[in-house]
Amino acid sequence: MGQGRNILVIDDDPDILEALTTVLESRGYQVATARDGVEGLDKLKTGKPDLIILDLIMPRMDGFEMYKRLKDPEQAEYADIPILLLTSLREESSRTRILLVDDDHDFVSATRMILESKYQVIVAYEGGEGLRKAREEAPDLNILDVMMPIKDGFTAAEQLKGDPQLSEIPVIMLTGYSPSYSQRKGYPNIPASKGMTLEAEDYIQKPVKPEELLRRVEALLAKA
Repeated sequence: MGQGRNILVIDDDPDILEALTTVLESRGYQVATARDGVEGLDKLKTGKPDLIILDLIMPRMDGFEMYKRLKDPEQAEYADIPILLLTSLREESSRTRILLVDDDHDFVSATRMILESKYQVIVAYEGGEGLRKAREEAPDLNILDVMMPIKDGFTAAEQLKGDPQLSEIPVIMLTGYSPSYSQRKGYPNIPASKGMTLEAEDYIQKPVKPEELLRRVEALLAKA
């Protein structure tokens, strides 16, 4: 079966590590374990596994961050390793849908991976597209980046809250704004204070840890 195959299991729960090791070794696999992403990266230096089983929520370096590092083009020696994502998060109803709007495709991919552990996720890559998706899909929550081309997050949030059919949908603003960043990207110089004049229910500074994002999402959905 798994004769000669090596698997690296990364999870901070010792019971899960023990259970997976027992099952995999009974199938003939060679198993190495780590308690978080930092230890997992150290284990990779000693040998390249055929598969990584990766928990999402862990201390020090979580699965979200480790996944990004492994898929970084500068880490080409690890890019071809298959990764099986493991999460013990409770599944929510498939009717709970989140609209994620951000022009950073890598951020969208990584954040979508985290949110889909619990929710159905709809994505858009600029504010205008986000508004169209909101009207078409009627999500339960909107997550908007501030700095986007064509239509920025401030404008999109203002229009969402001004639409009677969408105004009750909670909005989280991702406030990674800085004047130097906007100038470098060629975005308009929108004052950060404008975000506080909108009716967004929450503001999160980038970068955001996955457990913090999930906590804030759960809190708003509970209120809604």
